[in-house]
Amino acid sequence: MMNTKIIPILILILTLSLIPQVYADSESDVNLMDLPKQLSERLGLPSSNNYFVGRILASLILLIVTLLPTIFACSRFNKDSALPSLIVGLTVLSFCVALGWFPVWTFIIIILVVAMMYGRMLADYIGGG
Repeated sequence: MMNTKIIPILILILTLSLIPQVYADSESDVNLMDLPKQLSERLGLPSSNNYFVGRILASLILLIVTLLPTIFACSRFNKDSALPSLIVGLTVLSFCVALGWFPVWTFIIIILVVAMMYGRMLADYIGGG
């Protein structure tokens, strides 16, 4: 069986290896808003005006880089990782929405699904069921 401590390190290395390749042969200054466009061009994805796939990939890379340490830190200290993961995930996704990387409508759907899940749990808790 593979050592479980090496899996997060491998995922982190694979995730972070995409970003330097995007800017390896670019100009000297780095434009963060241009990352999804260059990411989708480097991966050879079909180009369109809004680079939807590149924006989603850039958002997911940022989400994974922040969520994995949160989940592993909670599991290391034997804590429930649901609430900290939810807080970190929604914060990162709102940052990606502010950057223009993540679509607003998808973020609203995610918030509604989470609100329905926790709303049901809160109703059961208050109702004593």
